[in-house]
Amino acid sequence: MRSILLSVLLLFVATSLFAQKDSLRVVSHWKNTDIRSYKVTQVNSRNNDSGQMISDTVSYLFRFVVLDSTATGYRIKWEFDESPLYDLLDEDEYDALQNQYGDLTLIYTTDHNGVFKNIENWQDISRYYNIYYDSRYAEDAEKDSASVIESYKQMKEAISTREGVEAQLFNEMQFFHFPFGHSLPLNDTLRYPGQMQLASSNEYAMAHVQYFFSQINREKNEATLNKLTSMDTDDAEKKLKIIIQKNLDTMPVISDSERKDKAETIKNLPTLKFDSKEQVIYKFNYKTGFPLRVYFKLASNFKLKDATNIRSHELIIEETN
Repeated sequence: MRSILLSVLLLFVATSLFAQKDSLRVVSHWKNTDIRSYKVTQVNSRNNDSGQMISDTVSYLFRFVVLDSTATGYRIKWEFDESPLYDLLDEDEYDALQNQYGDLTLIYTTDHNGVFKNIENWQDISRYYNIYYDSRYAEDAEKDSASVIESYKQMKEAISTREGVEAQLFNEMQFFHFPFGHSLPLNDTLRYPGQMQLASSNEYAMAHVQYFFSQINREKNEATLNKLTSMDTDDAEKKLKIIIQKNLDTMPVISDSERKDKAETIKNLPTLKFDSKEQVIYKFNYKTGFPLRVYFKLASNFKLKDATNIRSHELIIEETN
């Protein structure tokens, strides 16, 4: 989930913290043995059949530890108080996972500005999550279903490489580091065209992106950076209709009820409406280079005739010490 910011904002790179009167350079100023404590909270919300919103919340604590600092970059470790999977497992499942693997840590490197490079111990993380997936599959009531078998197979294949682990797991790490290495305008809004992924498909729709600072506190050396991304609804709806139509064309129809549902969906496809927005609020100390609070929200609203599907995902990273 690397932001388009990392390439576009190269236009604004400068040579000092306040490189120009109207820009602020975001860089790390960490040193060996630096430690900060953070809490990660993730909230997934959706509407149920009666239209009410229901939410699931998971959280964990970790310590950000600078293992090494050189002229070329940093080596970082996240130490977890409890596994990030703790809230997803009952006590017996968690104990079994810990007995098979032990304590999980995340070790990765950045460049000298604090820009994320890669995860070092990705194979350990892959093995840990494979054990987790195996335990979930063993308890799945529909584990003999071909679709369930294929689903677990795809999840495991997705984290079989370094690139897969970095893309599928610990997206919060990407948000922790996303603005580093660039100079951003202080008194203006940066606007440019971007893209947003269409749900779980591999298709992308056009989007409109904005970056701006909403607060600069020079006494406390704190700044708040905002990123707003709005999907182009016309482009999104056009592409979603094509995706759904292709899926309907290849969907096997077995029963009369399935045939009726398929026909009804095709009939209502012209009524499709879709909207999606993404927001990031990144508060940090620009003198030390440590984030203080990172807030991310992705919200979508899908309508097909009288049916409405509302989804949102929120991520909060906040310093606790």
